[in-house]
Amino acid sequence: MHRDSIDDLRKLFVGLDKKVNINGKGRIVPINFDNAATTPPFKRVVKRVLETTEYYGSIARGDGQKSQYCSDLYEECRRYILKYFNAPEEIYTAIFVGNTTDGLNKLSNILINNKEDIVITTRMEHHSNDLPWRNKCDLKYVEVNEDGRININEIEELIERYKEKVKYITITGASNVTGYINDIRKISGLIHKYGGKSMSKKTKQLIDTSRMYSQAKKGLGRFFSNNSFVILAFVLPFLIMLLNFAIKRFAPFGDQQILVVDLWHQYYPFLVDFQDKIISGQSLLHSWTNGMGGNYLALLSYYVASPINFLTAFVPASFLREFLMLSVCVEVGCAGGFTAIFLKKTFHKNGLPLVFFSVGYGCCAFFMGYYWNVIWLNTVAMLPLVALGMVMLWRENKFCLYTISLALSVIANYYVGLFACIFTFLCFIGYSIYNLHIVQITVGLTQSVHIIIGQK
Repeated sequence: MHRDSIDDLRKLFVGLDKKVNINGKGRIVPINFDNAATTPPFKRVVKRVLETTEYYGSIARGDGQKSQYCSDLYEECRRYILKYFNAPEEIYTAIFVGNTTDGLNKLSNILINNKEDIVITTRMEHHSNDLPWRNKCDLKYVEVNEDGRININEIEELIERYKEKVKYITITGASNVTGYINDIRKISGLIHKYGGKSMSKKTKQLIDTSRMYSQAKKGLGRFFSNNSFVILAFVLPFLIMLLNFAIKRFAPFGDQQILVVDLWHQYYPFLVDFQDKIISGQSLLHSWTNGMGGNYLALLSYYVASPINFLTAFVPASFLREFLMLSVCVEVGCAGGFTAIFLKKTFHKNGLPLVFFSVGYGCCAFFMGYYWNVIWLNTVAMLPLVALGMVMLWRENKFCLYTISLALSVIANYYVGLFACIFTFLCFIGYSIYNLHIVQITVGLTQSVHIIIGQK
């Protein structure tokens, strides 16, 4: 995580900068390695607790004003949680517990009625998600590999083996030992796969809970709320470019046209020919329009391979120039939006600074000066996605985004795509050097810790 992000997060909590006495070392700011068990409170939470304490009263068992105030506030919190998960109040309720251990103990006592019921869990679990289930049911464990990760296929094997005897699958979202994050979405999909066939009704109820969470994530309102700055980073460059064309009086805003320089002499005629081939169903491998014919694939791969150009099949030929102008605006907008996604995912930033830097990339001199060079815009616009793909590959060993975005960049235009490949290669070298530097620092710190322990 970026250093500024860490500092911003630390400011939200109470006591993280409180110094403690260390024998022979004076007073220092400690590092809390026990956040999973005892997390420092948020400053805003402490403030709210102090404010509410003045009106503290019995909840749901008093007629006084303070009791009514606390009862209403308690129910308001319950409704807030249900609303967060898009859970209808007439179907669901929220139960407050002391902590995770308390909640899991309650669940194990309520949900399990037969010791022959099978509950599937993993060796990755904290004791709070292990001990409560023991001696109450037939507990089946999914082992972890040498990297401390679970094999999701083993979960499916257990479901296949025990079928309707399986009542619940209880699994942690992330290991508190290694920090590895389980693919809950994939595991949830696996449970859904069997939920309508052989698993018991109670298991279906557990699936409903996971669906409730998925619905909360898929709600349009929550999507726009969580991605408002990313959307703004797309809209602003799009409108700026559109305004630029309007000022220049490009059609349909005036009597000028977007076809200038190579866009007029090369790219547009090739696009017209490509549109004709798409609509009429002609071959994209060979062309008879020049002499005795020739290879069309080479021309296609350099000039008109952009996926956007396939949309010309739905555009009247008379509006092809307007389509070109709009596609340029969309690509400039995508450049800003993709940059915002990169910054948000990589540096965990979300706010107006994210929009500022994203718009800066979308409206950079290349896009403003070379808007007519439409064959290059796709790859440059997708470059932030390629960079994000590299980050995900390095941090999480996820290669899909990197592979797909780089492949599309090369397909859209192999010439500029080559520079994108060189960019990724240089980034890989830089990251390897940076990572080696971090390893050297870590080794040095480890040796220092060993020395301190030895002296103690």
